[in-house]
Amino acid sequence: MRERGWRLGPHVYAPVAPLALQPPPGDCTWALVRRDGAGPRTLLQLWEPCPPGPVLDRLREEFLQCVPRSETLDAGSCHLGFDRGKAWFLQELGGTPLLRLWAQADTSSREQLAARIEVDAAASRVPRLLLPEVIGIEPGRVLAPRILGTPEHAPEGGAALMARRRRRGPGTRSGSGTSSWNSPTPPGCPCAAGPGNSPT
Repeated sequence: MRERGWRLGPHVYAPVAPLALQPPPGDCTWALVRRDGAGPRTLLQLWEPCPPGPVLDRLREEFLQCVPRSETLDAGSCHLGFDRGKAWFLQELGGTPLLRLWAQADTSSREQLAARIEVDAAASRVPRLLLPEVIGIEPGRVLAPRILGTPEHAPEGGAALMARRRRRGPGTRSGSGTSSWNSPTPPGCPCAAGPGNSPT
């Protein structure tokens, strides 16, 4: 994990805490970050160096399905971008962090939380990163970030993957050397930014 963080487009994302992940094969890594050191808790999925064109196109197609195929597990806004050296996928994390609830819960409550997370994640159509550091809880709702990309970009070890794949969608590009896509925010969409983000 970089001590000074990463410059991704116009912002610097500062590291918050390491994630309990074994380094996966290839060039994809994960980190828990905050934008400019003060924004909401955010999961960074980083490809460095930037993937080749066909892989980047597939990542973009998957990203563009985040809103039309959103699920209740999706939390805050999400963003995909790239420049000459790297590509990144950012997801704001919502709800009360699972680690905070876990520390306060008795054995019965912990069993109920674990069972609910397992059921909701198993029902997801997309792969999810199921680490305590990134899972959030709201009343009646579990929040868990997506994993973007093919299985070779998936983490080993501490993460459980629910890998039902999907792909489709058009794309756009911006100039100035950095390209990015932001998730649209239609009313009521679980992928839209909202007040549910809760800092640690």
